This record gives sequence, C-alpha cells and structure tokens, in this order.
Amino acid sequence: MLGKHARYVVLTSVLLSSTSIFAGTMDFDYGTNAYHLHANVDKAIVFDDGQHYYARDGRSFFLYSGYVYNINFLTTTTRDGFNPVATPSQITYSGKSILPDSFNSIEVGFGRQWGKHVDVRFAYIQQFEETKNGTVTPFGGVATAAKGTVSMKGVYLGMDFIFNPNDQFQMGTILGATIADRDIEIIYNNSTFQVEDTTEINPTAGVELLCYLTKSFALRFSGQYTLSAYTKVSSGEMNIFGGLSYNLPHFD
Repeated sequence: MLGKHARYVVLTSVLLSSTSIFAGTMDFDYGTNAYHLHANVDKAIVFDDGQHYYARDGRSFFLYSGYVYNINFLTTTTRDGFNPVATPSQITYSGKSILPDSFNSIEVGFGRQWGKHVDVRFAYIQQFEETKNGTVTPFGGVATAAKGTVSMKGVYLGMDFIFNPNDQFQMGTILGATIADRDIEIIYNNSTFQVEDTTEINPTAGVELLCYLTKSFALRFSGQYTLSAYTKVSSGEMNIFGGLSYNLPHFD
C-alpha cells in the first residue's frame, strides 16, 4: 500500500502527464465569460461560446433562393405606342398612368466566397406578370381606359463585401448588374400594343444581412436599388429579397 504522501505524488504526476499530452494537441483560451477550446492543427474552433463558430472560411461555394418584392419608380414621361392594324394605330402613355408599380419575383442563385470578405454571386430572376388598369391617350383623343402588363426575366452578376465575416449576423454591401428581358404590353380598344420589348443591362447596388442558423444554413435578406438605364417609363426599382442560403460542404 502506498502512503498518503506517495499517493499524492503519483496522482499529481498522472495529472501533469495527461495535461501535457492533451495540451500538445489543443489550446485553452480562458475568456472572461466562457472557455474557448481550439485545435492547434488549423485553428478551427471545436467548442466555443459562439463568437467565431459562424466564421466564413473564405472558399465555400453556396446556393440560395428566395422571394423578391419589387417596387417600381414609374415616371410621368410620355411615350408613343403603335399598332398599324389597330384603330387608332397610335397611343400616348406614361409609366405612371398605365403600368403596375410593384411586382413579385423569385431569385435562385449560387456563388463562392472569395476570401473572408468577398462573395461572387450569379442568379436567375423571374418577375411574374403584373397587370394594371389605367389610361392612355389615343391619337387626337382624350385619356381613355386601357390595361398594361409587364413581365421580366433576367440574370444577375455581382460581388458582395462582408464587413464582419466572423459573426453570426453578417452585414455587407452589394454591387453588380442585371441583364433583363422586359416585355411591356398595353391593351386598348381590344388591340394589343407591344410598346417595349428590350434587353437591358442595369447597374444595381444595395446592402444585405446574413443570419446564420448553423455553420451552413443562413437566412439571407437584402435591399437593392436597380437603376433603369434604358427605359424611360421608370427611373429604377427597389428589390427587397428574403430567402435561404446554404454553404456546400468541403470534401478535402
């Protein structure tokens, strides 16, 4: 049997040896509010109080999709529409008088983290057809009831800059461009005037918020203003997005 003091010596030696072996692979960081445990191999966090658990790795690919509410800033600038087989064959209209000022869309995209602060994104946007009952002015006449419809589909390419890449709630700015195919039709006196069918390249800028639920899943919210560089019926539109984002796993 070991004496009392001998048992203390043996116990102390075992504890010191175990601590030395464990500390060879792990680092302890004793914070003021919680204990942090980091692996020496690549400094990836194994257990943490949440401060860096959601940190971006700077190389992940991700998928996202969601709903977009579009607010269109229509103008009072007048334009002419023509239909040579209609009677009358010419009408005058403005965006504000005949076109809807809000839309519903879906956006589906993918991207990659390009370092800790930058995302590169590509997306497909489908804006559903919207209709408004308004007025147009036929040639030589007065304002008369008509119906205007608008639809759009396009793609987005841009970059995001994330200010706080280690936090659960990450804020960033958006800068990019949309390439859109927009169709505008006006139905007047049972005749259709296709007044605009254009492919537009419009600059866009805004802000976004990523709310990480896990290291892979996040709620994505953004607000973007898209300048209408081609059409005169609108000065631009505000796009409010809400959806989900998923970081694809690494296999290396």
